Amino acid sequence: QVKEPAEEAGMAEPAADEAVMEENAESLDKEKAVQAGTEAGAEVSAEAEAPEEAVPAAAQKETPQTDIRQELEKTKKQIGLMSKSADNLQKLAKNKNLTDEQLKSVFDDFSKTIKDTAEQIAVFEETANNIKRRGQTYFSHWQREIDSIKNSSLRKRAGKNREAELRTFDRFNSEAQKVSDALGEFRFGFQDVEHYLNFDLNSKSVSSVVSDLRKYIGQGARIEKGIDQTRKVLDGLSSFSEIMQYTKN
Repeated sequence: QVKEPAEEAGMAEPAADEAVMEENAESLDKEKAVQAGTEAGAEVSAEAEAPEEAVPAAAQKETPQTDIRQELEKTKKQIGLMSKSADNLQKLAKNKNLTDEQLKSVFDDFSKTIKDTAEQIAVFEETANNIKRRGQTYFSHWQREIDSIKNSSLRKRAGKNREAELRTFDRFNSEAQKVSDALGEFRFGFQDVEHYLNFDLNSKSVSSVVSDLRKYIGQGARIEKGIDQTRKVLDGLSSFSEIMQYTKN
């Protein structure tokens, strides 16, 4: 019996419907996968673009007024280390059983300490010069502010206050410069001894520089007192914080 075309078409419709449904399901799965990938990419992008949490300025760098006090103390400590290293070297002159290894070990420490001292001196001098530059700007602008005051009585009092602070500021710079000058002589004195012994290191040569070592050790003690005096003057400068925080040019 031959089936009619209509009957064949009717039997084919369920199979066609199933194919369409499968195709739609596959398409839906693909759309979900694309959407999931897009959302994941957006999350990663958001994380990448999210700004880092701000770090407080105080955590990034200590304030300049803290720095100078720290540098004064660090410099004083380094002077002590330099003097101790030089003292260890001069003591070798009295050692009759001195070996070459012992002499070289002490001398190497002496040379390293000179280098460390030079680096600390450079930091101290730069810090002191920074304060000087900032102070000059601060007191110059303060004078302009005073000149703009119309009330003569207030202008006169403001001028006296400025002059008192300026005297203290100038005194600090003077003390800091004295320390800087003395540090230069201290450093170069020991460097001369180092260069003298570099290619002639023996007990006899060390004995010949004992007086020089003692001279600069004594100078180190005087510099330490000068640093204490500089710190004392700095503590008396009531406008110091304002000077270091002043940002106008």
